[in-house]
Amino acid sequence: MLYKKTMKRIILFVMITLGGTLTVSAQTTYIANSNPGASGGTNVFTGSNSINLALAVAVTGDIIYVVPSSVIYSTPTLGGKGVTIVGGGFNPDKPVGALSILGGVYANANNFKLSGLVINDVNIPGPFSNIMIEKCRVRNIGDGSGGSAKGNMIVQNCILGEASSSGSASIYIGSGSSNVRFSNNIIYAFGPSTSAMTRLNAAIIENNVFIGAASGGTLSAFSEVTNSDIKNNIFYGIRPNGIGTFTGNTFQHNLSFASSDNVFPTINGNTSLNNIEGEDPLFADLPFGTVYNFSYDPTLQTGSPAKTTGFGGIEMGPFGGPTPFDIYGTSLPLVQAIISPASVNEGSDMTVRIRAKGN
Repeated sequence: MLYKKTMKRIILFVMITLGGTLTVSAQTTYIANSNPGASGGTNVFTGSNSINLALAVAVTGDIIYVVPSSVIYSTPTLGGKGVTIVGGGFNPDKPVGALSILGGVYANANNFKLSGLVINDVNIPGPFSNIMIEKCRVRNIGDGSGGSAKGNMIVQNCILGEASSSGSASIYIGSGSSNVRFSNNIIYAFGPSTSAMTRLNAAIIENNVFIGAASGGTLSAFSEVTNSDIKNNIFYGIRPNGIGTFTGNTFQHNLSFASSDNVFPTINGNTSLNNIEGEDPLFADLPFGTVYNFSYDPTLQTGSPAKTTGFGGIEMGPFGGPTPFDIYGTSLPLVQAIISPASVNEGSDMTVRIRAKGN
């Protein structure tokens, strides 16, 4: 019957719209679903441990889609498998409030990617490389091995460091790391944390906003950071300098405001070029604090001193630069509406309109 064939085409189209970015040749996509009453099936695993069940059969290059759920997923252990784990975004533009929330990720693998997830802690316990963390909300990115060097690592479009654990930095990568880039993130740092970022070498740190707990904050943004290119960032209630071994860094086209010391460093081989010190960046609505709220508006007002003064004349902060911040944190197209007639005559085509949003 034409009606059945048409419905099959509709279902296929919806599946592609929801997950088209996940399916490529030579890859298997697995689905983890912790929602109560969810049904399993081929490549579909259920329950709070469903990600680990999927990992047990996945191989490097495969994809695990984490269905937004009211039940928090248990911590997956990658176990040397360079997989992509992708969720529905940290603030998806849809009426359903569920998120893809993981208790943590034990990321003991090369070539892995995390996207569109809400994660307590990401632990990268060793000298791993080819790492991508994007569009995630992560309390801590750390190194349980004590600071092994990482390589070819990108962290972008994330919300990081909220309510980070006692005595730890929001981001702890590893001495001797190379080809690491942090860009277009919202990064919190506050006591009793030691800093926002620690143990980085030769990194690119660009177009982020570093936020302290309150105006006049005494916390330094960096610890044990060397030979890094630090540009187009806004330091807001946090000192734009470092503690420990902090040498050979180039600060250019950044802005600092409302810390106990807004001066960019010029000693121990550190260089300050075209930075703005002590001027209000004029966020539309972004208070000091320890936790981000999606009612905030971190865009810059007209007339902001950070608006066109970034390197090359671009905007400082998370909405400028290579990968402008996405307030929805979604990697997949989201189907917002499926509009179809209630019924059609047998043998007739049915017109269906699908409205989706993605980037």
